[in-house]
Amino acid sequence: LLFGSQAKNSSLVRADGGEITVTGAMEVGKGSDNVGIISYLSGKTILANGATLGIIGGTNNSGVYVQNGGTFTNNGTIKALAATSNGVIAATKGVIINTGTIEKEKSGVAVVLAGGVFSSTGTITTGKGSAGLYTNINASANEVLLSGVGVIAENGGIAFYTGTSGEMKFKANNAGNTVATIKNGGLAFYNVYVSNNGSAVGTYGKYDVSGPTNIKIENGGSAFGIKSSNPVSSDFTNYLTNVFGSSI
Repeated sequence: LLFGSQAKNSSLVRADGGEITVTGAMEVGKGSDNVGIISYLSGKTILANGATLGIIGGTNNSGVYVQNGGTFTNNGTIKALAATSNGVIAATKGVIINTGTIEKEKSGVAVVLAGGVFSSTGTITTGKGSAGLYTNINASANEVLLSGVGVIAENGGIAFYTGTSGEMKFKANNAGNTVATIKNGGLAFYNVYVSNNGSAVGTYGKYDVSGPTNIKIENGGSAFGIKSSNPVSSDFTNYLTNVFGSSI
């Protein structure tokens, strides 16, 4: 299954009810604002073990979109390799379960949290200026449960990214799991945080890691990304308080 060059705001597979399982290869490579798989209302979609979904071209295309009670389960492999593309989007009351692999590189995001629920016992990889999990809305509508390998960020990849209005909440039963491994050139947390003389400037994203949440930082990896126009010794402690609150 694939799109033609003039496709726009279209999908290859959509379930508003019932269940659809994809067992072969799907490709989102042309057009703009297209989605490979949509699950809506009571619809359930599954990418089977051995099946593939590639987002390899076009503009602002995505692999999966789930909303309003829809459910998507990835047992296969999703590769969002095109710039400005996203892997999967968990919108309001949508549920995404990953037991397979989601890969992202170049600009864009592997998993967008837009009011839905995401859990993974599989693998998420990010690099070359992309992010693993991203949100720009409040955490009360987002839930994240990661086990297994979690997110692997390296070579310019960011594991977790919250926009200026975003807050990401890691569920309590993440406890004991390593939710991310940050390799050479990777970053664990990014949130558009800017400091001046120790005080935050403007708006920034937040995190709740009260699980607790374990992250492994390897050689060449970084945990936090902070920008300071006039660095002082209190920058880091104030950053932790402002961004993570009492959860860290």
